Amino acid sequence: MEQQYVTDSGERLKLRLKPNNRLGVGGQGQVFRATLAGVPVAVKLLRQVDISRIDALRQLPVACASHATLPQHLLYRYRRGSKAEPAGYVMPCIDPETSLSAARLFNFEELKLLKRFTWRDAVLAALLLAESVAALHADGVVIGDLNPENVVFTPSANAKAKWRAVLLDSDSFQIQASASQRFYCGVTRPLYTAPELVGCDLSQTWRQASSDHFALAVLIYQLLLHDHPYDNAINTAEPDLAINDKICRGLYPHAKAAPAGLRPSPARPAPTEVSSALAEAFQRSFGPDIQFRPSPAEWVLLLRDLYQQVVPCSRTEYHHHPRDKPCPWCAVERRIGQSICRFPNQSVVPPVSSIGRAVHWEKLEPSMRDAFKCHYARAVSMLARRSVISQQLLQSDNDLQGLLNSHGGSSHWLDQALLDRRISSWSNQLRNWFGSEDNAIMRGEVAERLTKSAHLNSELVSTNCRNLQRTTPKTTTPTYQH
Repeated sequence: MEQQYVTDSGERLKLRLKPNNRLGVGGQGQVFRATLAGVPVAVKLLRQVDISRIDALRQLPVACASHATLPQHLLYRYRRGSKAEPAGYVMPCIDPETSLSAARLFNFEELKLLKRFTWRDAVLAALLLAESVAALHADGVVIGDLNPENVVFTPSANAKAKWRAVLLDSDSFQIQASASQRFYCGVTRPLYTAPELVGCDLSQTWRQASSDHFALAVLIYQLLLHDHPYDNAINTAEPDLAINDKICRGLYPHAKAAPAGLRPSPARPAPTEVSSALAEAFQRSFGPDIQFRPSPAEWVLLLRDLYQQVVPCSRTEYHHHPRDKPCPWCAVERRIGQSICRFPNQSVVPPVSSIGRAVHWEKLEPSMRDAFKCHYARAVSMLARRSVISQQLLQSDNDLQGLLNSHGGSSHWLDQALLDRRISSWSNQLRNWFGSEDNAIMRGEVAERLTKSAHLNSELVSTNCRNLQRTTPKTTTPTYQH
């Protein structure tokens, strides 16, 4: 069956409403392949069309279109030679033949169907997702219905980063078009819903970005550890408790102080087996203080560092792990006595120096090569973190302003304990990022000596030293295909 449609700009479109032409279906409508002006597009036919919401989504900054399938045109039915009632919208087409749904990356049975995928690719997928969520949050978007079915990894037009994470179903995003016009996100998935939203009327609840922080942490946990953070736990008191009930009650098995009778299952790695920083981030994500949940920008920093540390396992060829930790997958298999995580293929990990712009270390004198590499990597990492720290400080300013509005008025008492915890948390984070004052001074002195030596060594190294002031590392391409 073929139906006629027309866009708000007057372009005609024919749509074949056949199952083999359908890309997806959900509670709000169906998505079909189509062609508009000779270009492949996707058409979402909605059960109820909110024209003002679609117009507001089209007004988002252009950069958002790199991270989400935003509406490009309103679509109307075409009857008797003229435009009829609204039917949906036209958006970019994400080809399922060349893209990969995040939902396929949690289950080892699904992973076996891929031609090539490693745990290092899982880390990269988590990093790309955090980058996309951070970019959308920076432009005022709260995703709301953040779940694996709404996340795909697809080829990018950027030659330096050939893959990107894209968020689907943008018509459910929470956005504020103006001071008086708000568009709520009225849908959610129970396994990714922050506990403070459970039981709320979501069609009338204005969500905070922290609710996305919770859902993002669940997705990252699933990508890295191949399990839901509240599942695969042994609870002797209530063994049959549903996952969404565990979320509501904060029964995270890797919490600093887990309830009596609750302990992690041995069938999956504990976050501490991957890194202490990862474990701490998950504890904050699933802890009682929602204001301490790591933001997407924090996850970008943590996952970027983790990605550069991943090395192949020396014992099992299809495992990877951080270089300063024993292989957590081998540890699980020893505990349970069977193989559970046979990734489809192995891949060669490029050296750290291949991430970002190539640096010709061989031009340096051997006596200073290792030292220069070390300080080069530290300098690049610090510069990469600068913009993220700026975002964090801006977010902190908003959080503190919210505290002032809630507790600082003439009729309120200031919650000094909460404020002290917030300030302490920031002090610890900044200390972790920059190191102690003595170490910072030492690094500065060493960097100054190395820079002077490099200028004497060759003009090439002098150029590299200048590039340190403006170069940030770029993520290499993932190796997964399907």
